[in-house]
Amino acid sequence: MMYRFSLKMCCGLLGGALLTACQPNPIAPEENQSTPKSQPQVASQLAPPKPSYHLHLAVTPNLKLALPVIVNEFQKNNPDVNITYKFDITVNIFNEIVQNNDRYDIFLAGNQKYPYELFRQTASKPNERKYGQPFTYTRGQLVVYSKKYDMNNNPTVIFDDLMLANKPFSIAVGNMENLVYGMATKEWLINQNLYQNIEPYLMEVDDFEEILSLVDSDNADFGIASLGQVLVGTHALNLKTVQSQPSYAILAQNSYPAIYQDGIILRPSEPSQRFVDYLQSAKSQDILSDVGFLPICQTSNLLPACKN
Repeated sequence: MMYRFSLKMCCGLLGGALLTACQPNPIAPEENQSTPKSQPQVASQLAPPKPSYHLHLAVTPNLKLALPVIVNEFQKNNPDVNITYKFDITVNIFNEIVQNNDRYDIFLAGNQKYPYELFRQTASKPNERKYGQPFTYTRGQLVVYSKKYDMNNNPTVIFDDLMLANKPFSIAVGNMENLVYGMATKEWLINQNLYQNIEPYLMEVDDFEEILSLVDSDNADFGIASLGQVLVGTHALNLKTVQSQPSYAILAQNSYPAIYQDGIILRPSEPSQRFVDYLQSAKSQDILSDVGFLPICQTSNLLPACKN
């Protein structure tokens, strides 16, 4: 009986072992799912593409508010183009380009004079690289700016009253022979029948930032300058605590010659032309209008149509 019991037990154990051996082995979860080899590729597809082109811009200072916004909007739709820029007064940039014409791709000037001069220089030298044709990208406005006087009043009346009362005062203006805003200032004074009487009160400078600095430091009672530049200066002042906030009066557009600001492509390329086209688009013109400039194109029939 012991033998039979043992044999039966043995057979039962053997059958159980065989049954167990026939069951499929459970597979570890990490072995049951293959790791996708394409995962890094998917991540790279989600990342923004790296810029393929780099543009260097040299820019007049009165675009300090507008240009960063324009560049940011341009790069949203053109991620393949990276843009860096430097601000300096127009004559300094012109001299720098003459000395080294490989430094910048695009020059955005504060006048029309220097882009046309650069174009003329390369056009007369057949063996050198040609610059692009100068283009107009905006139109400036003149303002009378002061910390001491309330410019809600008519500037012409203010100046007349000061002269009639024989009060001492000073007006900082751009160079009236060389700077387009200075020349427009002179024409405005002539049109207001002020120039001859007010000439002794004028302080001519070669930099609009200096005009604002003279007024803000109380070394000049008034400044006649670019609205774009004044808005840059008042924006900076608003970030500080100042005892007297400056005010300004925008002069009538038809009271002085139109102030056009031109640019020129120094290194012709498809990305450079793409940015210039955007600069002359309705979107950019709206941005420039918001910070003190007049549009040079629009959708109506009053001005040439903007680029798409």
